[in-house]
Amino acid sequence: YGGRPGFLGFLRLARAAFAHLTVTGGMAVGESMIQQVLGLGIAARVSAKLGEGVLNGLMTARFGLAAMAVCRPLPFVREAPPRLSDVAGELLKPLADEAKG
Repeated sequence: YGGRPGFLGFLRLARAAFAHLTVTGGMAVGESMIQQVLGLGIAARVSAKLGEGVLNGLMTARFGLAAMAVCRPLPFVREAPPRLSDVAGELLKPLADEAKG
C-alpha cells in the first residue's frame, strides 16, 4: 500500500502486536515450566511444540489481519474481508493433507 498508518492506527497496530507477543511469550514460558515440573517424555514435548507452532501461526495470522485492517486505505467492497478462519484453513491444509497420506 505504500502508506503509513496515522497515529491512532499506529496505536491500534502496536496494541495488537503487544497482545500477540504477550500470548506467545507467556505460552512458551508456561510450557517450559510445565515440562520441567512434570518431566514429560519426548512424544509429549514434540506434541506440545507442534501445538505451540500452530498457535503461533494463528496468532501471527491474526496480527497480519489486524495490520491489514488498520493500514488498508480502502474498504473491501466486492469481496468480504479476510477472516482468521480463512487463513487458518490455509495454514492447516498441509497438515490435513499429510495426515490423509
